[in-house]
Amino acid sequence: MRGRNYCSGGEIWETSFYDRRVRNLAEYRAFVDYIHQNPVKAHLAVSPSDYPYSSAFPGFILDEIPQRLKPLLSPDLIAAP
Repeated sequence: MRGRNYCSGGEIWETSFYDRRVRNLAEYRAFVDYIHQNPVKAHLAVSPSDYPYSSAFPGFILDEIPQRLKPLLSPDLIAAP
């Protein structure tokens, strides 16, 4: 039996999607904060750390900060909100 071809030839991304490069540590932290706030905005949690599937959840092990952003490290930018 052959597999079904689900390729429709249409757009893959949502129309509101855009790709953006993170240029510095401040932008990196802003993206992390934005992602952490999504469950709160969707009323799935009261705070980001309450949502068990979030990297803000206590005990979640994060990847290291990307190497190209490390030279710009500043203690006030690294601290979690």
